[in-house]
Amino acid sequence: MAVFSSNFDHLRELFVQRNSDGLKQFAVETSLQALQNNDRRLVQFSIVSYSLAKLMEKPYIVHSSRWAKFSKFLLQKLAQADKCDEASKTCDDALFAIVSELRDLSSDLGRFVFNVVEKAKVKAATEIYCHGASIGVAIELTGADRKELMSYIGGMTLADKFETKTVSQRLTRVEKLFKK
Repeated sequence: MAVFSSNFDHLRELFVQRNSDGLKQFAVETSLQALQNNDRRLVQFSIVSYSLAKLMEKPYIVHSSRWAKFSKFLLQKLAQADKCDEASKTCDDALFAIVSELRDLSSDLGRFVFNVVEKAKVKAATEIYCHGASIGVAIELTGADRKELMSYIGGMTLADKFETKTVSQRLTRVEKLFKK
């Protein structure tokens, strides 16, 4: 499947365009891809995409010399990964390096209570949960902190965005996703 290659392309395109709304939407889409394919690696795209969107929204970050250095690093990693075979370690290594650099950047420049990468994990887990997965599956796929996820979901009005479903309805929805 060419999911990885096209995801790297799309991520690069959205980043170059400085499209934070598009990056947030891409984070949602890749969370769903991760659920459909039961693939933790696909969640990394969601984490990267959401983290980039949040950092781009902060002028003091995007106007810093650290951001310029990070941007060059990111584009270089995305270019390398663009040609990787999904089964190769190159894709995983590129995503790991990008997430690690985002975590460092967020810690160095961010004025966040919660590291932007950890928040991205919680957001991805929430999307996965809202699409029918259990809390446990959402945590397993994303690596989100259980306590933070439960707190986040408990404090949100998810019913406004997603209709409430029974366990049976959620199971049916997930089964349909996997049959596609």
